[in-house]
Formats: sequence, C-alpha cells, structure tokens
Amino acid sequence: MSKVAIKDEISATSIIPTQLLISSTFICCQMLVLLISIFLATVLLSLLLTYYSKEVLLNAGRVLPDLHKPIQVKVPSPGGVAISVSFIVGALVYMQIFGYSHKILLACYIGAICSFIGLIDDIIPIGPLGKIVVTGVAFSPISLSSVSIVGLPHIIPRCLYPVGSILLGIFVVNASNMVAGFNGLEAGLSSIVNIALFIIAMQLHGVVFAFPHLILLASCIGFLYYNFYPAKIFPGNCGTFAMGGFTAAFAMVNGLHIPLFLLFIPHLFDFVVKFRVSFKVKEYGHAEHGEGGIIYPPRYKSLISILLKRFRLTELKLVLSLWLIELFLSVIVVFYTTKVLF
Repeated sequence: MSKVAIKDEISATSIIPTQLLISSTFICCQMLVLLISIFLATVLLSLLLTYYSKEVLLNAGRVLPDLHKPIQVKVPSPGGVAISVSFIVGALVYMQIFGYSHKILLACYIGAICSFIGLIDDIIPIGPLGKIVVTGVAFSPISLSSVSIVGLPHIIPRCLYPVGSILLGIFVVNASNMVAGFNGLEAGLSSIVNIALFIIAMQLHGVVFAFPHLILLASCIGFLYYNFYPAKIFPGNCGTFAMGGFTAAFAMVNGLHIPLFLLFIPHLFDFVVKFRVSFKVKEYGHAEHGEGGIIYPPRYKSLISILLKRFRLTELKLVLSLWLIELFLSVIVVFYTTKVLF
C-alpha cells in the first residue's frame, strides 16, 4: 500500500470519531433544551393554575385564617390542586417525548390518589387512622411491582420490600402533612428534598428516571411564588399529600427508599417528640403571633416548638431556618448515598 493510500485511510478513520462526537453533542444539546423547556413550561403552568385556583377559591368562599399574622387575613385553600395537575401534565409531556415508563406512570397514579385523598380531607375531614389506612391503600400498587431497594443489606428478605415500601409511603405522606402550617414551608421543603433525590437518582439511573423529581420541583416553584411569605394561597391537605405522595412514589420506584427516609429525618424527629398529641394537635392550640412578629411556640412539643423556644423567630425566619436544616441534611445525604452507601 502506498504512503498516499495509508494517509487517506488514516484521515478517513479520524473523521468518523469526529462525526460521532459532533452528532452525540448535538443530541445531548437537543435533549437538554427539551428538558429545560419541560421544566420551564411546568413552572409556568403551575403559576397559572395557582393564580386561577386562588381566584376560584376566593369567589367560592373557600378561605382559612392565616393564624400567624397580627391581622388574621383570610387566605384561599386548598390550592394544592395546582401542584398535582401541573406535575401530571409535565410528566405526561415528558413521557410523550422520551417514551412511556410503567414506573413513572405508577408513581403518577400513586401521587394523584394521595392528592385526591388530601382534597377529600380538606372537604370532609378524615380521622388520623383513616388517613393511615387510605394512604396505605394508595401505595399498595407498589407491592404489585418489582420493588428493589438500592443499598439495602441482602440479609433482609425481598418479600418484606413491598411492606416496607407501603409503610414508608404512609410515613412520608402523613409526615409532610404534619410539618406544615407556615407560609412557604411545605413547598420549600419538598423542593429541597426533590433536588437531592434528583441528584442521587441521576447518578444511579441516569436523567430519564431522575427528571420527574425536577418536574415536581417545577410544580412546587410555581406554587411557591404565591405561597411564600406573605402567602396568598395555602396548599391544604391536598397539596401536602400531593407533594409527599409524588416524592415518595418516584423515589421508591427508583429504589431510593434509604435516601428518602434519611431526608425525612426532621419529620421523623417532629413525629417522635409530639407523639403523645400527634393525633389531636388542634386540641392543644397553635403557635401564636407576638409583638414584633415573633412567633410564640404552641403548648405541645414539636420540632417547630423547640426552635421557637430556643430562638426568637418570626414566621419568615422560622421557615427559612427549617429550609436551612433540610438543605444541610440534603447535602449530607447526597454525599453519603453517592460516595458511601452506593
């Protein structure tokens, strides 16, 4: 073979990797644009639905007093329907573009049922035991799927995975509903948790199965615009159940039971310290507004009451403090799960 022929062959073989690199880069950029578009569209849809829900609820007289303000203004509730609808629409568009997944559909179904349970509870109050039972029923489809728990020791029988998943789902949904009641608290905590779960899921499973956590983040951001201090709308149990249900369902179909549980340690602590009154909190009163906007703790023990007793906090500072605690915990959980556990 002549030197010219060898040179031409080398040039041809070097062109192929370059073309592949350009092609793969173009596909990645195209995929990134689509993902960003879905995220922004979900934020916009959540904004519009929250605003529309606010107007409809006001006109219908569905309002609750904002208990932690010097003047107890009436705030429309429940506005959590906007979170559920915007998320489901965003998830369906996502699957339409990137392909349907039975795991994503299952998680959407469970989250939607939880949201509906919360909506019923807003209209016709369900007792504490009833909430446990119905959320358990909502998560029962998990037992019909092939559940795997990443990072769990093999000595634990796989037959216990579905039971553990249902119990964890019950805990997350009801805990999300218990650490609540302050402007922007629930949506902010849910946003931080889902950012952490997205990072973990992306490293384990790639962006396809991780991205729904960002869609839920987008729904929470749109709602948070109107729910942040001073709140113009409350999520209601519909919203807290939706955020807890979607978060738990998507984490569990990805096998992220352990990170999910670790991220809800503040909620677990809150449940433990107020266990004696957890089912009858309303009988003990609520945190009260004091001079200078300072919030006085309620008469029962809880994570919030401990913070309020130790520090003189306004409602805004209390919410930001709880966000900061969850953010700090999320950094630890992300590092632990990605560097140590997995």
